[in-house]
Amino acid sequence: MKLTVKYITLIPFFTALTIIGSFIRIPFPLAPITLQTLFVLLSGMVLGPIYGALSQVLYVMTGLIGLPVFVSGGGPGYVFNPTFGFILSFIPMAYAAGYIYRKSNALMAGAAAFVICYLIGLPYLYLIFNYHMEIKKTLWDVVSGAMLIFIPGDIIKTFLAAYLCVQLKKRTGQLSMG
Repeated sequence: MKLTVKYITLIPFFTALTIIGSFIRIPFPLAPITLQTLFVLLSGMVLGPIYGALSQVLYVMTGLIGLPVFVSGGGPGYVFNPTFGFILSFIPMAYAAGYIYRKSNALMAGAAAFVICYLIGLPYLYLIFNYHMEIKKTLWDVVSGAMLIFIPGDIIKTFLAAYLCVQLKKRTGQLSMG
């Protein structure tokens, strides 16, 4: 793969969209609803697995160096935030969305990406609450408060990402090449 000017421009563009998505939020007790995951899906589907994941690596690194791009700020100490596992999941989510989108379709890509999100984010949330913050949360507390209430929105985001990808493909004649 060759890193062209197109991708040198689009990778930080999707990083910026993910940052913007973190500021569009609805607070909930364990984790807020944001538009970040919509842009994570799109980054993988539009840029492909490698470049989509790279846009999310750039997002995570931007936050960890101290820029306040995460929902509650930034900096290396953010790794102790209960929701940081979801942020870490953005990298494999984008990769999976791009890879599966190439092999199947946007709906399957979105479903697989959200499975990855929860497989990484939920255990991280549970461990940080129970062992770092010493705030006792049961597994059911975590699943109900940080997954079940989000599934309807995740379905909407998946359909929206699928729609946007189809529209982009119609207008550009191409899509994911990275």
